[in-house]
Amino acid sequence: MIVGSFATGAVSGGDNASTGGLVGNSGCVGGPDGEIAASYATGVVRGGASSYDGGLVGSCTTPLLNDFATGDVTGGQGAWVGGLVGWALCGGMDQVSASGHVSGGSLTGGLVGFNYNSISNAFATGAVTGSANGSVGGLIGQSIQPVSDSYSAGAVSGNGAQYVGGLLGEDQTQYQYLSDTYWDLTTSGISDPAQGAGNVSNDPGVAGETDEQLKAQLPQGFSSKIWGQSPQINGGLPYLLANNFATARHGIRFQCPAGLPAKFAALCRSGAKR
Repeated sequence: MIVGSFATGAVSGGDNASTGGLVGNSGCVGGPDGEIAASYATGVVRGGASSYDGGLVGSCTTPLLNDFATGDVTGGQGAWVGGLVGWALCGGMDQVSASGHVSGGSLTGGLVGFNYNSISNAFATGAVTGSANGSVGGLIGQSIQPVSDSYSAGAVSGNGAQYVGGLLGEDQTQYQYLSDTYWDLTTSGISDPAQGAGNVSNDPGVAGETDEQLKAQLPQGFSSKIWGQSPQINGGLPYLLANNFATARHGIRFQCPAGLPAKFAALCRSGAKR
C-alpha cells in the first residue's frame, strides 16, 4: 500500500511501458492492502508509443482513494493517456482528480485514458488533446465501467480523433452505468448538449452545464459531505474536500482526508507530522 505520499519530479518512459508521476505499474503495491490513498504527484509525465501514461499511475490494478495529480501528461502513438491514470483496472477510484494538460495517444482523457473500473466523485480540469483516429474526452478517453458524481471542465480538442466527447470519448458501458456526470459546455469548447460522449448522442447520465452553472452550486447528485465550492478554490468549480491537502513543503497544510480507512489513518497522521 501507498499512503500519504507524493512525488514532484518529471518522469519519462519508453515504448510499451507504464509511466506515472508516482507509480508506473501499481501491481507492485497489490494485495489486500494495496490501495494508493491520500497521495499525489505534480511532475510532468512523458510516455512512449503504445504505453500507459498517467499523472499519478501509468497502469493501475489497485484501488485509488483521495488522490490527485497536477502535472501535464503526454503519450506517444497508440498510448493510453490520462491526467491521473493511463490504464485503469484499479478495483475502484473514489475522490480523485487531475488538472494537468493531457495529450497524445489513442485513448486520451483528462482523468483516465482507458477505464475498466468504477469511478465516483472525480473531476478533471486540464485541457485534453487527442490524436488521429483516437478517442478523446474531458474526463475519460474510453470507459467500460460505471462513472458517477463526476465532471470535467478542460478544453477538449480532437486533433483528428474519431470520437470526441465533452466528458467521454467513447462510452462502452452499454449506456446505463453513468449517473450525475457533467461537462462544462463553456470551457470545453464542446457546446453541443448532445455531445457528452463522442460515440453516443444524448448519452443518458451525462449532462452539459455552463461554466456559470457549475460555479453557482453543486451539480445534482453531488454530496456536500464530499464536495465543496468556493470562489477562492479551484477557480470556483466544485472541488473535493478530501483532495484539499498537501505537504507544507508545497505551501499547503497537510490534512488527512475524512473517510480514510482505519488501517491507513495512523500512517496518514504520521506522515502529516513529518
